[in-house]
Amino acid sequence: MQLPYSKVVGRRRQSTMSGGIDYSKWDNLSVSDSEGSSVDDYQEENCDHSGDDAQLKMFSSALQSQFPRPNDTASSGDHSPAEIALLKKGISYEKEQVSDDNDVGWLLVGPSKNIKIHPNDKSIHMYSSIIYTEDPNTYVPDRSDYEDEHVAKWGIEPPSLQEEGGDGIESFIARMMLSSNSDAREYARLNVENPESQFIDILIGRRSKYNNSDEITAAMKFTYVVRIELCLCEKDVWRRVRVPSGISLSVFHDQVICPVMGWSRGYHGYAFEDPRDGTVIGPAKNSAYIDTMHVPMLYKKVMDDKGCPLAALLLKKGDIAYYNYDLGDNWMHRLVLEDIVAEEASVTLMAGGGACPPEDSNGLDSKGSGSYADFLEAYKSNPKKQ
Repeated sequence: MQLPYSKVVGRRRQSTMSGGIDYSKWDNLSVSDSEGSSVDDYQEENCDHSGDDAQLKMFSSALQSQFPRPNDTASSGDHSPAEIALLKKGISYEKEQVSDDNDVGWLLVGPSKNIKIHPNDKSIHMYSSIIYTEDPNTYVPDRSDYEDEHVAKWGIEPPSLQEEGGDGIESFIARMMLSSNSDAREYARLNVENPESQFIDILIGRRSKYNNSDEITAAMKFTYVVRIELCLCEKDVWRRVRVPSGISLSVFHDQVICPVMGWSRGYHGYAFEDPRDGTVIGPAKNSAYIDTMHVPMLYKKVMDDKGCPLAALLLKKGDIAYYNYDLGDNWMHRLVLEDIVAEEASVTLMAGGGACPPEDSNGLDSKGSGSYADFLEAYKSNPKKQ
């Protein structure tokens, strides 16, 4: 029988505090040459590590990037570790004067010097180069850099930069460490977001002004006909709904998309993506969903969807946006604005076809919509076998 995590932790702590295992006696354990040889011989004879070397190297590389050797980060003269890293990359910066109100001496980067970097930050190479070269107050991503012109992750990680920074398990490990290393804790201690999040916060401020503009307010007085389709399964799994253009995205998710598509309400996290500029909108102030921990890895951060109208995401007939349900399995849906009609107060399911995959199926024991599409094709060709 498995115990809840809290009970397991509680038992572990109890055994340690009340006469449990004393680990101190192992602190200075040494192994003789003969013992060491026998252990090595056993490992050579009985263990096959041939497939582990590549992953071990990638893991070591990621570790080294986040925890460099002392001589890699030591200050030179009056230069802090972050200054040295910036100088090596040829990035200009200004240094705030230390005062009674500012005892950190922040380094200011970007064209407008509006992004703060902690002088002891050793993760300079991990941040997107966009934050050093572009002003978030005017930055507009180049949609031609992206597949299908679908700008992602706020537009600060175009594919070209992702290729330069590596991909796969090494990039995954490094990104995990970036959100949990000592540098991240240093920013958190001072109640300051990391440099990438600072950049995104300014983008969010700009987007908030757009969402509340006269153009969007005027567009909230209609009814939209929206096609919702599961990506890669568009012909098999889709719905057409009529919905007020002024409905907030949080309500659109909970009371429209989940019910009509067959997803569970109040269970998994989600996010709306605007492919025009990479804006990501979701439950920023709701951490109750079981997969909220994936947000930093997938999107860095999200703009809160409460009060954000559908009209701010889909404005003109033919506009496309995306909706990602379950941030662990990542079921991506495409939202297409097919028509704009006179205002109605109700929501109507007009048509549709096919069922979404089961919850937590991860693409039916594989990966995402592509796997589910393969399953549906196989099912249609031989339903009795499936």
